Amino acid sequence: MLYRVHINMEKIIREMDRNGIKIHNTKDTMVFVNAKDPDEACKIAIDKVCTDIVTERKTTNIQNMVKKLRKVVSVRKVRSGH
Repeated sequence: MLYRVHINMEKIIREMDRNGIKIHNTKDTMVFVNAKDPDEACKIAIDKVCTDIVTERKTTNIQNMVKKLRKVVSVRKVRSGH
């Protein structure tokens, strides 16, 4: 099933700006994912955001920021899309 997941990025947005990250650089980012249930959708969405960021700039500093991102971001909304 397709889910639309809204992720709260407020706690990491300044660090993303300092590191020059352009993708998902908003306070509330939205990702579409395919998953079996809403819990899996949340996990996949956060993984997708992290993968997109590391793909944009692959440095040690960015990889450390992504580790922090996994701990501080939160999911605001999960909606199923038909």
